[in-house]
Amino acid sequence: LFGLDRYTGQIRTLRSFTETDEAQHKLVILVKDNGNVSLSATATVIVKVVEPKEAFAASDVKNSVKDEEENNVTFYLIITLG
Repeated sequence: LFGLDRYTGQIRTLRSFTETDEAQHKLVILVKDNGNVSLSATATVIVKVVEPKEAFAASDVKNSVKDEEENNVTFYLIITLG
């Protein structure tokens, strides 16, 4: 369901979510180098999939809802490990 770019670390969905997919996904990401003393780090990313109405109700921000066509939003999550 998810893909990780090995050079940029960008996490992307490989396909659209369906109703049969789990509502929560746990991604454990390991980053390491090939140095003489190999260094590594791990990060756990938890992705929760909610319906747009549930996400709107759970947020503290109160915005007016516009036409359904204007509600198509793309979210980008960028994680940097150093």
